[in-house]
Formats: sequence, C-alpha cells, structure tokens
Amino acid sequence: MRRFLTSFGVLALCARSAIAQQQADAERNAAIEAVRSIYQETEAAIKVNRYVRHDTTVTCGPLDLDQNFSFYRDSAGVVRRLDADVGTDDHAEVHHYYYDATGRLRFIFVQYGAVTGAHMQERVYYDEDRHELRRLRERTSARSYPFQKVEPLWKPAEWYKEFCGESSGS
Repeated sequence: MRRFLTSFGVLALCARSAIAQQQADAERNAAIEAVRSIYQETEAAIKVNRYVRHDTTVTCGPLDLDQNFSFYRDSAGVVRRLDADVGTDDHAEVHHYYYDATGRLRFIFVQYGAVTGAHMQERVYYDEDRHELRRLRERTSARSYPFQKVEPLWKPAEWYKEFCGESSGS
C-alpha cells in the first residue's frame, strides 16, 4: 500500500508539473502572438505612410564607418520602428527594431551578410517587461561567419549612444 501511495504521489507531481509547463507555454505563445500583431500593425502603417519617416547618417566607431538609421514615428511621436544599416568592410547588418504604442521594444529582426557569402537572420521577441520570449538565429547560407548576437535598443531616442557609445543623440 505504501508503495502504491508513493507511486501515486510521484504521478501527481509529474502531472502537476506537466500542466504548469503547458500553461507557461500557452502564455508564452500568446505573448509571441501579441508581438506578431505589433509587427503586422507597424508594417501595415508604414506601407500606407501613416508613420513619419526620418533618415539620418552618422559616422562613429573605431573605424569611422557611416551608419544609416531610419525612424518611423506614429502621430504621437513615438518611435514605432527603428532601422539601422550598419557594418564593417567585411560584413553588413540590417536591423529592424519594433516598438509598441508606448515605446517598449517588442521585436527585433536582423539580416546579416558577409563578403564570404555567409548570410543569417535573427528574430528576438520581448514581452512588455523586457523579458526575452524567444530568440531564433537561422543561417540562410552554408557559409559561416561569426556574426554577433543582436542586442536590444530599449530607448530608441538614445540610438546614437547605443550604437556609437557616446552620450549625445537625437
């Protein structure tokens, strides 16, 4: 009888653990779907010119390379997407940072390319509290290159400081 009760207790704990994991997965999947909605809403607004675009180029970093940035702001002036075309003499990166209506970073999409023929894409999903929900890195060519993982830009108004390591910005 004691063996039966012990086995039953172990099974009950396993079942509770499985249910908790299913709930956590369902919550994470719902949060990722919310991020996808923000992405789709932003892309649709850009497509119909509902957001104001501002482009700028800066020279920064140890190699003094030009970095190109585009900001898309909604009618309240909130940055909803920040694009950065950056790189060095041997590789290029195109970053797209997506923000919700309150200015919180929710999604990053990056395309990497190198002169070696290496290509990679990276997608990072964030919840409202800056927790990373999912990070996907996918090599889209057979060639290899040591691309860095993308880092978040939590405050798009401070993009210059984030990319160039300086205290001024737009």
